[in-house]
Amino acid sequence: MYVCVVIDRFGRRPGLLICTFANAVLCVAFGFSPNLFWAVTFRLVSGLFAGNFVVAKSYINDVCDSSNRSTAFSAISLSWGAGSIVGPFLGGLLSRPAHEFPSAFSPSGFFGRFPYALQGMVMGFLILVAGVGTYIYLPETKGRSALPSADTDVQMVSLLEDDAIATQQTDDDVDDDDAAATTTTPVSYTHLTLPT
Repeated sequence: MYVCVVIDRFGRRPGLLICTFANAVLCVAFGFSPNLFWAVTFRLVSGLFAGNFVVAKSYINDVCDSSNRSTAFSAISLSWGAGSIVGPFLGGLLSRPAHEFPSAFSPSGFFGRFPYALQGMVMGFLILVAGVGTYIYLPETKGRSALPSADTDVQMVSLLEDDAIATQQTDDDVDDDDAAATTTTPVSYTHLTLPT
C-alpha cells in the first residue's frame, strides 16, 4: 500500500493531511458529478486516498504504550463503526434535496441539476474541519514510537527460547501411566528491561 510508504518516509502527519484534504476535495467533486462515469471515477480516486485508518493505527502505535493501546484501538474501531452508520444516513438525508424537499429547493435550480452536491459539500466540509484540526493540533510522531526497539525484539526472542527450554518436561517427573502429571519450571520475566 502506497500510504504506508508515504508515512514511513515522510511521517504520519503528512500522510493524514494528504489523505484528509484529498478526500475533502473528492467528496465535493463527487457531489458535482455530471454522470455515472465521473461519479465512479471520483470514488475510485477517493479510494486511492482512503488510507486514514492505516495511518491512524500507525499513529496510535507511536503515541500509546501497553497501558492504553488497547483502549485507543477500541476507540478508533468504534469511531469507524459509528461513521459507517451515521455517514450513509446523513448522506442519504442530504442527497437529492430538490426531489425530497421541493418547497425548499427548486427542482430546476442548482440542486436539481446537481442532486448530490449538498451531500458532497457537507461531507467535504466535515472532512475539511477534521483536516484543519489535524494540521493545527496533531504533532508528528515519526521516530517517537512507544513500541520496543529492534534490540528488545531480540531480547524477546531470546526470552521465548529460554521459556520454551524451561517448560520442557523432564524425564524424571513424567510417569508413563499418568501423562497428565507433568511439571514445569516457572520463569521470571523480571530481568527484561525496555529502553526508555
